[in-house]
Amino acid sequence: MTANDVVMDNEKVSNSGTNYTYLGGTTQVNEPSEAYGTHSRIKLIRRGLPVQSLTIFLKESGLNRQELGHILQVSPRTMQRYDSNQMLPINVTEKLLMLNDLFEKANDVLGGDSKNISGWLHSTVPALGNQRPLDLLDTYQGFNEVMKVLGRIEWGIAS
Repeated sequence: MTANDVVMDNEKVSNSGTNYTYLGGTTQVNEPSEAYGTHSRIKLIRRGLPVQSLTIFLKESGLNRQELGHILQVSPRTMQRYDSNQMLPINVTEKLLMLNDLFEKANDVLGGDSKNISGWLHSTVPALGNQRPLDLLDTYQGFNEVMKVLGRIEWGIAS
């Protein structure tokens, strides 16, 4: 484990080398220097992502405003009201970064495009008690469970 790794429920979730693919790339995100390691990600969360990252995520992920609003615990109307020149609040930024990590991992594990990922997120998964992964992403515990299932799929463990 390196200094750039985050541990959640004994599962390693790396944020080093993330491309921020679903948020508009590293140029859009403008993460502070990786020399700070994990502290770089904390600085980014505290500073906030630009509102445009939310718009890009909606387009790239294939989720609709209502689904994303449920996950972020923000109403679709509030998302529309964000000023394009402001930064997103800490809680929204943190969950959006976590979603980007999840989508990047799902892309690696499930392969293909956002349609494959969206299809998996909308389907019931036996390893999640026959719940849809999408329905669990509004809590950190649910997010961790979905990431664990992706990890098991990645290693070829029945899920």
